[in-house]
Amino acid sequence: MNDAPHYDLFWDAFNATEQSSGITHYLKNNMEALQSLGVTPKLCNHIEPDVIRRIKTLYCYRLSEAIPKERQSVIIFRGLSNINLPLYFLSQRPQNVRFVITIHDLIPMLYPQYVSKFQRFNWQVLFPNVLKLADRIICISEWTKNSLLEQYSSIENKIVVIPNGFPKSGQSLEMKKSSSRTCRVLTVSRYEPYKNLNVIVDVLRCDVNHDFNMSVVTNQVGIKFFKKNAKKYIDSGRLILHCHLSRTELNNLYSNADVYLQPSLVEGFCLPAAEAQSLGVPVVYLSGSGIDEVVCPQFGVGLKGQFDTEAWCTALCEANLMNGNRTRLDALKSFLTHKNSWNDSAKALKLLYDDLAKSP
Repeated sequence: MNDAPHYDLFWDAFNATEQSSGITHYLKNNMEALQSLGVTPKLCNHIEPDVIRRIKTLYCYRLSEAIPKERQSVIIFRGLSNINLPLYFLSQRPQNVRFVITIHDLIPMLYPQYVSKFQRFNWQVLFPNVLKLADRIICISEWTKNSLLEQYSSIENKIVVIPNGFPKSGQSLEMKKSSSRTCRVLTVSRYEPYKNLNVIVDVLRCDVNHDFNMSVVTNQVGIKFFKKNAKKYIDSGRLILHCHLSRTELNNLYSNADVYLQPSLVEGFCLPAAEAQSLGVPVVYLSGSGIDEVVCPQFGVGLKGQFDTEAWCTALCEANLMNGNRTRLDALKSFLTHKNSWNDSAKALKLLYDDLAKSP
């Protein structure tokens, strides 16, 4: 006998068609794992015309059109990213609808100087209302939860931490040899000011001995940034740019990398770092945010406090020496066995949905 409650599940899909967007990978991995448990969300991806893409206020109110007004069964609506809930319902909340929001990071709140005026407006005006409307708030890391509670302590009873999943790997990891030749460094990141991609250019400028070759997977804005600021390194082949890669192509880049570099000022979780670790690639990063929960301390280098370009170069060399170290690789394997898979995350999501569907 199946006692699982019945409900219709809707997800917003804002920005989920961009290959370089972390939300695209988050949605895909979440959906595949949930479908294996017999739960299939309906994506609200038909209400994203260009006229409202840049004005999130309109998008959040327009989301209300995705919820069928005539249905009496329980509907669970989940916003996949930070402020994507149908705020139209704040003043006239349907009894049969439950609302869930996913908080990845708090960039506009923590680093307002690195986002646009529109983004600052969205967070100042919309975010408090999103937190009011939400029945549950999913944080993807303990750091995200703690950062949120520092600003909104009254919502603690709504919060549940469901970390992103790590790709399967674990005990099958093989030991790489530390490279005595040029160190191959990989970064996977769209361009945003807080992503700090200028570090890559600075490292290449500082690298007079040509110790590093860089590969960067980014979006079109990132391509323009590097073509403007690092043309001579692109022309010499020391910086290779990629865009719109398939999963197979991306995995090949990870497998061929000696070190993964994530220079972001802050990360709620950092899926690329998780993927790098799962494929046995040491990670160099700026510590102090959710990425600390992703990188094995024995198989990565986290920079703290004030530092210069030389510190990044030193950290890359230090991380490269971790390749070929059996003790460090065994520590990584042990670390990964305690991390969520996407199936683990999906099971936690299903429990949350089932619980909400049963609630009055």
